[in-house]
Amino acid sequence: YIEITNRCNLNCRDCYNASGLNRTTCEITPEDLEKFITMLHEECGATSFSISGGEPTMHTRWNEVCDMIERMKCFKFMVVTNGTTGNKRLKELVENNEHVTVQYSIDGTCGEIHDQMRGAGKFDITMKNVSAMTPKRKPFFHMVVAPFNRDNVKEYFDFAEKYNATPTFSFTSKHGNASDNWEEISMNDSQRLETLSVIIDEYKKRKIENI
Repeated sequence: YIEITNRCNLNCRDCYNASGLNRTTCEITPEDLEKFITMLHEECGATSFSISGGEPTMHTRWNEVCDMIERMKCFKFMVVTNGTTGNKRLKELVENNEHVTVQYSIDGTCGEIHDQMRGAGKFDITMKNVSAMTPKRKPFFHMVVAPFNRDNVKEYFDFAEKYNATPTFSFTSKHGNASDNWEEISMNDSQRLETLSVIIDEYKKRKIENI
């Protein structure tokens, strides 16, 4: 999981990097990224890489990053995006390469839920861009579970299935923006366990590999 830039167009309440608040750009160059991936493969046997940010499509040399991903066909890549930029190069990348997939950060099945984390109007923008994409590989929808969306988890499975996506989940961690909003977006251990049980049951019932 490689964070290639701290640049982001959103300022999500749960962002552990507080990427939306960054004023100084910090990035991995495409050249160093390729060296890093090659090293991880040669020394650690890694063959699958997630490319994230910030928002990776806002990397100042994003097109070159995509060129590198296209060249390295022996590895699997997943681009982790908030889906709001409608990036043309990302669309080309995931629609034309069998070794590339995409993960969309979507925190609910509708704007009323999702936008509480990501900002007003962001759900509609993301879903418009998702609908315009026809990826070669099945995409992932990822929900960060919080008190305001935990009752939406079961519906989220149907929602992901509608878009031929695999649902995945995580919980908030007390870093970055989340620290400032912790009382509103955190859950206690019993709530986490209860939610986790629902997720595992749905994976089993629908015969989805437990990501």
